[in-house]
Amino acid sequence: MTLVLNLVGGWVMTWLIVHALPTVRATAFEAGEHIGTAPLDLTSFSSAVLAGAVITLMTRMQHATESIGVKVVPAILFGALLAGAQLFHSVLDSLLMFAALQVGADFGYLDWLARLGWLVLGNVLGGVVLVTAIRLLRVQHRVVQERRDPVEGA
Repeated sequence: MTLVLNLVGGWVMTWLIVHALPTVRATAFEAGEHIGTAPLDLTSFSSAVLAGAVITLMTRMQHATESIGVKVVPAILFGALLAGAQLFHSVLDSLLMFAALQVGADFGYLDWLARLGWLVLGNVLGGVVLVTAIRLLRVQHRVVQERRDPVEGA
């Protein structure tokens, strides 16, 4: 449900942006076309896997602290990494494609849907396998110990 709501909210926001700020339309078209016409191949899939790992690692780092200031650092750094390396992230790139679609892109919503599926698959694989599964394998002994010696009052 979160994915759907992010996409719906993102579509509305991109619609507002391209209509409120006509000067961004050419940039929106160009940015969305780059993603909307990218081939669904090993390169784009690998980029999606890396993006999934980046976002999952960022989330892990943010959940490791209560400090708002410390939470901001990975958001800025990992956001810059996603954008700078042009890694394919399903939600972020959907917003760029929505903006392009709203200003007359050369691809359609079915093309967006195909890319969304491709990118979600890569993002999940990167997040679950490259970050979460490896972490679970590394701390498996802790899980066994916690089950054997549960903390009282928890």
